[in-house]
Amino acid sequence: MRNALVLLVLIAIGSAGCAMRPLLDAAIGPMNRKATLEEVQKSYCDDIRFGLYEDAVEVVEPELRGEFLAAQRQLRDIRFTGYRIDSIEIEPTRTEAKATVVYTGYWLSSPYEREITVVQHWRLEVGTRNWYVTPPLETMLDPTGASEVSANRILR
Repeated sequence: MRNALVLLVLIAIGSAGCAMRPLLDAAIGPMNRKATLEEVQKSYCDDIRFGLYEDAVEVVEPELRGEFLAAQRQLRDIRFTGYRIDSIEIEPTRTEAKATVVYTGYWLSSPYEREITVVQHWRLEVGTRNWYVTPPLETMLDPTGASEVSANRILR
């Protein structure tokens, strides 16, 4: 009898949870969305940092994935040695965000470590709650836009 009561309570809670999902989604607000964005954005930056472009493409805007994958050859000429996320700003609509990231790395043609500052534009797909990025490829691939970290820091 006790097991049947426990089972009945679990079924009731589960059913209520399904019915309450839209209310819970509306109630979680921007703080939960920001946490999710931060996780996705950090994972994307990690993938770029370690050259895992096939993994990174999963969060690239679907219509830009071909262009992103085509840029892999050029991106592989860059060795990223680290990055830092300077800021993440979620727009009032809570469906768009902007992240400023500073990558550190060097081009194979130059032994000097440089910093590349990029602004990533993120969009939340409301129906799926997935975040997608528009990758700033032009900025990342342009060595003239990178600033030297230190003239004395030569990588060998």
